[in-house]
Amino acid sequence: MLGIFIPALLAIAPILGVLSQIDYDSMKEVITDFAPVIITYIQHTFVVVALTLILSGLLGYSLAFVISLLDIKWRKLWSIAVLLPFSVPAYIYGIITIEVWDSAGIFQNFLRNHGIPVKISIANPLSVAMVLAIANYGYVYLLTLTFMGKEFRNAITLSRVMGYNLWYIYFRIAPNLVRPALGSSLILCMMEVLGDYGTVKIFSLSTLSVGVFELWYGFQSFGKASIVALLLLLITLVMQYYAQKIHEHIPYSGDIKNQRLITLSKWANFSWQVVLGVWFCVSFIFPMSVLFYWTLSAPINQTIWWEYSKALFNSFWLGCLAGLMTLVASLIICAPKRFMKHDHPMVLKCYQWASYGIRIAYSLPGSVLAIGVVIMMVHMGNFSEFAPAIGIAGLLLAYYSRFAAASLGAVEGGYRKISDDMDCVARSLQQKPFSIFTGIHIALLKPSLLAGFLLVFVEVLKELPATLTLKPYDFDTLATKIWFYAHDERIFNMGLPSLMIIAVGLIPIYYSVKVMRNDH
Repeated sequence: MLGIFIPALLAIAPILGVLSQIDYDSMKEVITDFAPVIITYIQHTFVVVALTLILSGLLGYSLAFVISLLDIKWRKLWSIAVLLPFSVPAYIYGIITIEVWDSAGIFQNFLRNHGIPVKISIANPLSVAMVLAIANYGYVYLLTLTFMGKEFRNAITLSRVMGYNLWYIYFRIAPNLVRPALGSSLILCMMEVLGDYGTVKIFSLSTLSVGVFELWYGFQSFGKASIVALLLLLITLVMQYYAQKIHEHIPYSGDIKNQRLITLSKWANFSWQVVLGVWFCVSFIFPMSVLFYWTLSAPINQTIWWEYSKALFNSFWLGCLAGLMTLVASLIICAPKRFMKHDHPMVLKCYQWASYGIRIAYSLPGSVLAIGVVIMMVHMGNFSEFAPAIGIAGLLLAYYSRFAAASLGAVEGGYRKISDDMDCVARSLQQKPFSIFTGIHIALLKPSLLAGFLLVFVEVLKELPATLTLKPYDFDTLATKIWFYAHDERIFNMGLPSLMIIAVGLIPIYYSVKVMRNDH
């Protein structure tokens, strides 16, 4: 029974590392000497979060409203197309935005070369929020679209019968009906924005996640960095609590396949096709075109190919190891609950606490987890001869803490589909629990195990702040290679690794579309 807690304790170990470095002297020094800096971090974070939530909420809700209710041409195709930007990490969007649209970028250089004197910097909170909104509005779109089922459409049909027009429904009625889904998805967006490091750093904006690194590297102080990390930890814990409360009140609707859509005139249908097409081109086709152009224009030689190969290989085996670790931990947590929940009621309580601990770690930014892992490694002592191995172990621990909840959710979903009657039949045939687990559960859980593995694999490929902090010397993944190429102004060389990450990022989108179609 106590074995259920081992995966959870391993997940929250970096949090304990952060808490261990907070003392009275560090807090006093931060309050007296670094208060203006901390206030600046908080102000920038608040502005970026607020603007991102507004933009991502508008984008996600509007697209879900159009796809769910309007009978537009190629509706199923558009429902997938508007999800594709979700596969692009925010820091890749940020690099493309800076390189194309900033004062020293391609577009403004083109204007100046043709006699138009323009020099406008886009390194501001609004630009950061726009980039983060494009990268994260998929949360709002998916949850809101899932919520817009039979009951929602019946309410909209009743509103139409009562004489309300489409714009009134969009602004006044529908937002109230999907409020739980909007609240839950916006909290997810908020946690992603709080944990973002790459995008805000590219735009030279100091937020709390950047502040953790600045106080650590700039002042060589674990204590000051841990206090900022603690502030991020408290914010994310509060958001996690409210997200769980809201999630409990989201009634995911059943069959919506046969529900009647709102018929549009030919002109209205064409107009919506143009709007969706323009958005798809701006949010996905244009960035992909830039990356393809950079890839084809990159100076390729044997050294560059070797760098690509090493980064791809490192990303691959790290993703595989992290995926396997999280799957094993998820099975350790879920299997005892399945076999002993009736005979030992305390197992259910242990399971609830363990899953809650893992989900707390999932909600934390990678920078906070990285600080916690480094502090744990410092406490272990000086093992310089084993530094690369310890760095890899710390990296895997950070990945495990950050993404174990994704695998746990997939395994939980798989177990919910396995009837308890199967276990009863197997026990009546004198099968022991271990035989039932290996012979029946594992076989039936294969799709869920694969989904959980792929989700963790993709997230590891895209993860940046923890990898930058914990990776050994001369050890790069695709994400860190992209970062260093951008930092060194070798923009053309970052095209191919970016396309690799985006291609792998399409896998969870495929599963999301598949799940929605099965539910519908």
